[in-house]
Amino acid sequence: MQAGLKRRLFLVVRIAAISALVGALYGYAAGSVLRGALTGFLIAASIAGFEVFIVSRPVGAGLRRLGFVPLIAAKTAIYLVLIMAAQVAAAFAVPSGYAGVRLDADLAAATLFSLAIAAAMTFVIQVDRMLGQGELARFVRGRYHHPRVEERIFLLLDLVGSTGIAERLGGERFLALLNDAYDDVAGAILEQRGEIHKYVGDEMIVTWTPARGLAGARCLRCVFAIEDALARRATYYRQHYGMMPSFRYVLHLGTVVSGELGSLKQEIAYIGDAINVAARLVDAGRSLDRPRLASQALLDRLTLPAAFRATPLEPLALRGRQAPLAVAALDRVDTAPAPAPG
Repeated sequence: MQAGLKRRLFLVVRIAAISALVGALYGYAAGSVLRGALTGFLIAASIAGFEVFIVSRPVGAGLRRLGFVPLIAAKTAIYLVLIMAAQVAAAFAVPSGYAGVRLDADLAAATLFSLAIAAAMTFVIQVDRMLGQGELARFVRGRYHHPRVEERIFLLLDLVGSTGIAERLGGERFLALLNDAYDDVAGAILEQRGEIHKYVGDEMIVTWTPARGLAGARCLRCVFAIEDALARRATYYRQHYGMMPSFRYVLHLGTVVSGELGSLKQEIAYIGDAINVAARLVDAGRSLDRPRLASQALLDRLTLPAAFRATPLEPLALRGRQAPLAVAALDRVDTAPAPAPG
C-alpha cells in the first residue's frame, strides 16, 4: 500500500475514532452509548472519507472551485445526506427497544447536532485550505505571533514560457490552465509531505521542515512526482489548451525568519536568505536552461536516491550574495536496458 494512501486511511480512522468517543458521550446522555458511538463513527468516517478521498483529490477539483459560500452550502447538503444515512444505519444496527428506524425527536436532535458540527468543520477546513495546510491551527496557537528563526526547505515551481502562453490563451484561459496544473500537482506535493506556502502568479512555493523534507529525500522526489502527475494528464492539456505545461524547479535549504506580516491584511511569511536564494535560482535556471536545480547545501543533507542523479555545475554568482553558490542539475537515471548488439 502506498505511503500516501496509508496516511489518508490513518487520518480517516483517527477522526472516526475521536468522533466515536464524542458519539458515545452523546449516546450516554441520550440512553444508548453503543448506538451513539456507532453513529459518531459512521458519520465521521463517511465525512472524513469524502473530504480526504474526493474533495482533496483531482476528482474533487470542480467542487473545490465553487465560491466560498456555494462550496460550504454544497458540502453541508452532502454532509446532511451522509449524516442521515449514518443515523439510519446505526438505528438498524442498534435499535433502541423498537424495530427499524423511528424518526422521532431524539433522532432529529442528533441529526441537527451532527449537522452543526459538520458545518462548523466545513468552515474550518475551507479556511485552513485558503491559508495552507495546517496553518490555521498554527495561527490560532500563536505559532507565528512572535518571529521565529528556523531552517526550511523551499521548492519553487516556475511555469516555462508563461508570458507566451498567457498571450496565446488570454487571461481567463491562462488562469484556468494554472488552476488545472496546480490541482494536478497538489496530490504529489501532499504525498511527499510538502506544504504549499504561496502562489505568486505562475509560480508556486512549496516548503518542508528539514525533518520532513530530507527523510527519504521527499523534497527531491516531489519534483519528479509532480512531473509524472502532469504527464499523466498530457492528453487533457493538449485537448483543452493545445499545449502541455511544464515547470522549472529549484530546491534550496537555509535559514529564514517566519512570522505574521501585515496589519490590515495579514499573511504568514518567510523572510530571509533561504527564500531569496531560491528566487535567484529560478532566474539562474532560466539563463542556464536547466529544468531542475538544487543547491549543494540541500544535497549535502540528504541521501540521493539511486533513481536520480545530481550533476555539479559551475558555482553561481547570485545577485546580492558575495560567495558563489554551489548547485547541481537534477535528472533521472536512465534504467532502461541497453539494446542487444546487432
